[in-house]
Amino acid sequence: MAAFDGLSIGVAHVSAIDDANSAALSASQAWRQNHDLADALQAAQQTASQHGENVVPASLQVATDGTARLTIQREATTLVIRHIHALHSWLVVTASGSGRAVS
Repeated sequence: MAAFDGLSIGVAHVSAIDDANSAALSASQAWRQNHDLADALQAAQQTASQHGENVVPASLQVATDGTARLTIQREATTLVIRHIHALHSWLVVTASGSGRAVS
């Protein structure tokens, strides 16, 4: 069971990086359409939620060239660690990503 938990947390970290980049690309695409940060955040959150993740709202930044940077969070699925309060912080996976839509 400990091996499953370790593997699950590791996979969650790796996939979260890809998902953060995808969410950032969605934010950049929305930004490119109307230059509205709220719409960009909504687009990013919609993409992140498809993978059970949440965009940290204050983390979204859009550069002048349209590159979006953000941070997402999710909770890894485990069998044992979720029952050990002292290790609960290990479950929270945080990843940063960036993306820029091209015309």
